[in-house]
Amino acid sequence: MKKFRCPVCGYKGLTRRPYDYSMRGSDEICNCCGTQHQFTRSTAALEQQRATWMIKGNPIFKSSLYPAHYMDEHGQITKTQLIRQFNAIGMNAEICLEDVLMISSP
Repeated sequence: MKKFRCPVCGYKGLTRRPYDYSMRGSDEICNCCGTQHQFTRSTAALEQQRATWMIKGNPIFKSSLYPAHYMDEHGQITKTQLIRQFNAIGMNAEICLEDVLMISSP
């Protein structure tokens, strides 16, 4: 079965394209970041969802459906896997992580 990447976190676990060719959402929820792909896709909305997820500490939405070998001993996504997922969607994970640290610091 073909899998598709989440445009928010980069996890390749969606069973349908998150958005069709007219940019309508599939309504599927990503098991990694919990984003429900609905309505119309906009770059700003995806960036906001990604930033919110990262500020929360990258929690895995459905750990029972997310591969255990991508998680650390605390049930969180490993930094190595996060970098892989972000690189797969053209994001520089190191810069994203730095940006989040700047946003979330007092």
